[in-house]
Amino acid sequence: MKVSEVMTEKVLYCRQDASANAAAQLMWENNCGAVPIVDENLKPVGILTDRDICMAAYTQGLPLGSILVTSAMAREPVCVTADDDLGVVHRLMRAHQIRRLPVVDAQGKISGVVALADLARAAQGREALEVEVGRTLTAISCAAASDTVGKQHLVEPEPTPASQSTPGPSRNEGTAEGPGQETSSDLLSGASATRATTESTKPYQPGPSTLTGPAAEAPPVGHPGSASPPTPHKPENPTPRPPSRRRGPRQR
Repeated sequence: MKVSEVMTEKVLYCRQDASANAAAQLMWENNCGAVPIVDENLKPVGILTDRDICMAAYTQGLPLGSILVTSAMAREPVCVTADDDLGVVHRLMRAHQIRRLPVVDAQGKISGVVALADLARAAQGREALEVEVGRTLTAISCAAASDTVGKQHLVEPEPTPASQSTPGPSRNEGTAEGPGQETSSDLLSGASATRATTESTKPYQPGPSTLTGPAAEAPPVGHPGSASPPTPHKPENPTPRPPSRRRGPRQR
């Protein structure tokens, strides 16, 4: 089967001096996802997809009216002729992982477009062609998936060593003026208060004495570690005890 039997002859294209906004309008009004870009002689110089427009708007940070199609398109398009066999189309799509090929005439001017969807419609009811379309779709999809995984590995951040790791934000972030929020000084004062409370509740343990001589050898009076208990103080003139009113045993 030839390309001329399945290709779309009514081709939509943009000039290379057009803006991305004009290309987006063309795609929107004609319900298509890609348009060829041609020069003044109608020879294909690139292919522009809707994804290319989105990426150009993001990377360049400009409105679509200020972006030229030449700054976003894929250059050096792979083309076929109307007399080529569909096997050539399948091989080119698999080798370059693309779904659309511009069709050119003998002068190199654009005359149509053949897409993978055109091949799928032509293969309905023909087992051999359906298998061929399935192989092409698989080759394109697997290549796109591997590219996506590779990009994810490239942007994956490297692990930070534990010694150089930065502590994450506290639960209460922001400034001290906000309700329910704490600053670093508040956290430090709270930790100091907790440490002081813990130390005050510990049992008393005598530390090293700074005294020298006999006073340093003898334990302090009344200390739990002293050899003898302290002598109680006695008053010099004790108050006399009143006589007891208890009487002796009754005589019979």
